[in-house]
Amino acid sequence: MHGIEIAKPSVSWTLASMAIQMCQTLGYHHLSSMEQDPPEVQEKKQTLFWSVFTVLNLLSLRLGRASVIQEYDIGLPSPFDTFIGKGVWSTVCALWTKQAMIENKIYTLLYSPAALSQPENERVAHARRLAAELQTSIFEPFEVCLDDSTSYRRYLLTRTT
Repeated sequence: MHGIEIAKPSVSWTLASMAIQMCQTLGYHHLSSMEQDPPEVQEKKQTLFWSVFTVLNLLSLRLGRASVIQEYDIGLPSPFDTFIGKGVWSTVCALWTKQAMIENKIYTLLYSPAALSQPENERVAHARRLAAELQTSIFEPFEVCLDDSTSYRRYLLTRTT
């Protein structure tokens, strides 16, 4: 966050990349590595991991770089399970993490060297799907969250049932 605040994106990238590598080394990306920890310690480790993941992935798209960690390498409950229920800001944090996940897909499917070698109509289809995912997963829930965090929890329940 310091690198972002001082407008040094390369510093931010370096620090966030190192932080996610430390999290991986410590096993914070797998719930199985935390089985012996008390629940409050597990929660802190998960919160730390998802926070670093979010900063790194939000930077990735802006800097045109692939993320250091992919979703398929993560064995943790959803950020919505980690953050939700601790006030409106925890809901916003969960939405930021979800946005970071979508931005990782945007880089992978639209801007990566492999994506750029795909036919334009395929990238357009991906762009439309990702735009719809942003609308339904980020913009709509965020509007509900701004109105009332209790309404947001109800909104999530209606979408998962």
